[in-house]
Amino acid sequence: MKIAIGCDHGGFAVKGEISEVVNELGHEVLDRGCDSARSVNYPDYAEKVCRDVESGGADRGILVQSEGDLEPLAIAKCLKKICDDEQPGLVILGKQAIDGDNN
Repeated sequence: MKIAIGCDHGGFAVKGEISEVVNELGHEVLDRGCDSARSVNYPDYAEKVCRDVESGGADRGILVQSEGDLEPLAIAKCLKKICDDEQPGLVILGKQAIDGDNN
């Protein structure tokens, strides 16, 4: 399975950790940036992941955003594509769910 992963500068370290786990599980990672903790324009990276999933270039997409306001339209389009294709029984979303300090 191909999984596209993108992030903002605040999620750069987490993206690396997620990529390692995805690889260990035997899946291919399509790294769509960002490439450092330097401030970036997050929608550019979110769009790359969403386009990968929409076009079929990736089977799944993971977006890690920890700074600023969420980009609900970009996330919603990606989620819609996945839900239309996979018809999951349950989808769980959380703004800070990836933060290890949250219990």
